[in-house]
Amino acid sequence: MGLYWKYEKFIRRAEARIHSAPGVTGALYAMRSADLSPLPEDCILDDFEMPISRLLHNQRIVFEPGAQAFDFIQLDLEKEKQRKIRTLTGNFQSFSRIHWLFSIRKNPIFWQFISHKVFRLLIPYALIGCLIANLILLPQITYLFIFGVQMMFYSLAVLPGFTSNKLINVMRIFVQLNWSVLIAGYRFYAGPVDVRWRKAE
Repeated sequence: MGLYWKYEKFIRRAEARIHSAPGVTGALYAMRSADLSPLPEDCILDDFEMPISRLLHNQRIVFEPGAQAFDFIQLDLEKEKQRKIRTLTGNFQSFSRIHWLFSIRKNPIFWQFISHKVFRLLIPYALIGCLIANLILLPQITYLFIFGVQMMFYSLAVLPGFTSNKLINVMRIFVQLNWSVLIAGYRFYAGPVDVRWRKAE
């Protein structure tokens, strides 16, 4: 997760240099009180919907690298997964009702939003598509090798053990995050969403 956050902060810093980051960290962000606006009662991601609304008012969402927040590391992958599922469910919710985000005319950070926020939700479907395409092309030796690499990757990521291996831990987090996207999408479109926040501890 440390590697994930380093990468995430690098992206947000670069996006803010161009114009604005398409989101903030819920544990640490600030807005002028005059810029606050009411949110729907069922809003899951106030730390996305609140700041992103300011883009319509010709304001920016900046990234302050010197700001710090301290938290406990969540070592239980299952609890971390539940936290991530809730956040991702909030993404589906926000995207389904803030339609101007998908307008290249109205959204000044259209490309940052699409590439950072939307494409991330499409990755697991792309991975599934790659696996299916690989199965169709299996008789060819090249695709047989690629299929074997994919199977080895997913097996190492889901099998117990190897917890001390950093590379396998990165693989495990990668698979878990993308599995969480699938669960979040199903939960959002299958029925009512529980908006209550629960501490993962």
